[in-house]
Amino acid sequence: MLADDELTDMERRVVKAAATGEPVGFGSDSAAEAESWPAYRRVRAELLVELLTGRRGRAEHGPKGVTLVGVRITGRFDLGGAIVSCPVALLGCWFDKPIDFREMQAVSIRLNDSHLPGIAADYLRTSHTVNLAGLVCKGNASFIAAHVGGQFVLNQARLKPASGLALQAWGLTVDHDMWCYGGFEAEGGVQLAGARIGRSLALDGATLTNHDGYALDARDLTVEQSMSCADVTATGGVDLSSGHVRGMLDLRGASLTNAKGRALDAARLTVGQNMRCWDGFTAAGTVCLVGARIEGALVMSEAKLTAGPDVQVSGDPETEVSDGPEAKLPDQRGLALEADMLTVGQNVSFASTVCDGELRLTDAQIGGAIFFTGARLTNPGRDALVAVSATVGNDLMLGGGCVVTGEVRLHDTRVGGIVDLAGATLANDGARAFYADGLVVDGAVLGMGLTVTGEFRLTATHIGGHLDLSRADLSNPGGTALEAADLVVGGNAFVRNGFSAKGIVVLTGADVGGEFDLRRARLSNAGDYALAGRGLKVGGDMICGDAFTSDGCIRLRDARIGGRLDFGEAELTGAKDGVGLDAEGLRASALVLMPVRPPDGVVDLTDAHVGTFLDRPSSWPKVLRLRGFVYESVTTKGVPVKKRLKEWVSRHEGGYAPGPYDELAAAYRRAGYGERARRVSLEKQWCRRSKLNVFGKAWNWFLWATVGYGYRTWLAAVWLAAILVLGSLVFAVLHPAELHPAGAGTPAFNAFAYTVDVLLPVGDLGQQAAWQAEGAAVWWSFGLALAGWLLVTAVVAGLTNALSRDQH
Repeated sequence: MLADDELTDMERRVVKAAATGEPVGFGSDSAAEAESWPAYRRVRAELLVELLTGRRGRAEHGPKGVTLVGVRITGRFDLGGAIVSCPVALLGCWFDKPIDFREMQAVSIRLNDSHLPGIAADYLRTSHTVNLAGLVCKGNASFIAAHVGGQFVLNQARLKPASGLALQAWGLTVDHDMWCYGGFEAEGGVQLAGARIGRSLALDGATLTNHDGYALDARDLTVEQSMSCADVTATGGVDLSSGHVRGMLDLRGASLTNAKGRALDAARLTVGQNMRCWDGFTAAGTVCLVGARIEGALVMSEAKLTAGPDVQVSGDPETEVSDGPEAKLPDQRGLALEADMLTVGQNVSFASTVCDGELRLTDAQIGGAIFFTGARLTNPGRDALVAVSATVGNDLMLGGGCVVTGEVRLHDTRVGGIVDLAGATLANDGARAFYADGLVVDGAVLGMGLTVTGEFRLTATHIGGHLDLSRADLSNPGGTALEAADLVVGGNAFVRNGFSAKGIVVLTGADVGGEFDLRRARLSNAGDYALAGRGLKVGGDMICGDAFTSDGCIRLRDARIGGRLDFGEAELTGAKDGVGLDAEGLRASALVLMPVRPPDGVVDLTDAHVGTFLDRPSSWPKVLRLRGFVYESVTTKGVPVKKRLKEWVSRHEGGYAPGPYDELAAAYRRAGYGERARRVSLEKQWCRRSKLNVFGKAWNWFLWATVGYGYRTWLAAVWLAAILVLGSLVFAVLHPAELHPAGAGTPAFNAFAYTVDVLLPVGDLGQQAAWQAEGAAVWWSFGLALAGWLLVTAVVAGLTNALSRDQH
């Protein structure tokens, strides 16, 4: 203990002032100039220890407080394990040696604007504030497991050790606020792992640097109110993994850089309100939100995210949090944001954000909407946005000028509102640009004005509302432009008004509940399918007309159209394997086949069934497949039956087939055009000769000449009358020379009656039995009898319509 006569005048003043708590000081000059201060501004640390521990002065009273301003404190200031019952305020002071406050118990400590070579305050306990505002520390500052009963203030403090951590505060407890803003600087890292802040934590405008680890390591940190890191600069990254922030977490304008890995590690972080990484927030290195839970909104608008090196990032929230930014976990490359299993109670916004690298939201649970309006996501040739198996409670907004270079993956995700892609630009040349297999959208999918370079994939996607791709431009030449097999659309599908697809549009097995409108769409895939829609189902009309153009085959085999399939004023060019329109097995209430000019290639209507078939001669293709084509009615106005037969039915591939004639005749008959139906049936039988042998052709010709194939049986009467006249004349000439009475009592000879008996196999006028024929009369009788039998056979066949049912 220092003797009283050893004290300097300055030290005596300090002792005296301590009794009342009055301050002792020397103006406002900076402690940085302490080396030039005169000797009278010096106070030995040993004296201060004696005063604060009660070893100097009257023990029953003790000091009221020690307050020094602008004093140079020499020697070791060691209060380790001490109990200090008065406030300690050493303001703007200079310390020669590091301070030791380890396991000290104190009321409050103020070291504002002081300079010191280091401070050790592990397990420190104070009932009130620790204020280190403006402190300059050139060594380590350690507050491991310290407990501050009031506020912990480090505003404008500068912690710059030569090596090691700038601030070590593992397990720190602060009952009120912890403030490290207003120019706070730490070179070497700030360690707050396991710390608990009773109110708010503020690091606004702080500059944190650590080239060997995280600039801020706050794993398992608990902040009972808000945490604000606005405009913070952290070189080395920030670790908030497994932390709890009960209020808002604000990182607006922050700049986080980690050349070795994660710029922000917030895996399993819990935020009770909003988390804001916006308004100029910059992260050079991965932002990790794996398993994080944000009760409010996640706002990353106007941020800039840049993937770090090929780091390895945890995708499992059960995994132990790493002890540093370079910890090796399951390999992922090029990640700018890793947010697997993220949970957000309200909206997530990436509006106007620039992201260079993969943005991943796999298995995320978003209570509100997600906004990418105006964002630019870049990861060429790789995944740019991944939201696989995610759940979005409201809308997914990817439109409004959003530009994505790389693949967007949304497969097996559920969206409770709409998916908006209107005005977006997606580019992944030669590969998948948009992959949404199994996506479920309760509302609509809007892609008006969407531009896609690469494959746009909606396989097995379920859309509860409308699908609108009006004015969209999908380009993947030589590949698939739109892959939508097994797509389900509850409402209408609008793929119109300038929609363009370069590459195949695949709609195999798709199901559109309402109307499918392709008016003024342009499909191009020369030499292959332009539209592959086998098994497509449309509840209403499917309109491929009104300047719809297709360069490639339109395949609608086995399609089911509840309304009409309309190709009115369309332009169908190109074919695959010679087929321009494949509608085999089609079912539709109406088929309008009136393109502006005949389609290229074969139009295949094999086994198609439609209610109404509307066409026009100027649109008839060169080759048709009509086998099994069934329709209730057909265009009659302006299409004469002869033209329909000679220039439409006759173009059936493979020549004659009975079905097209039968169907056309039936349609005419249902429309009340009986004569047209008969002409079609006659033409059918006439054309049938091409399939017959010589004898069949002869019989066919005979039926045509005698009864008109059963449709002009009156011809038989004409032939019968002619033969009766001929027979009567012949037998009149041959009687009596070659016609003799058969016996006594023979009736008088009647040439007409004799001819009737010979000609008709039924009935008997008695003439043939009464007169015996000889010579030429025998041959004439035989010939007339044969003619009679043939006429009767033809008439019977015609009346029973046997020949008209003959399909061979």
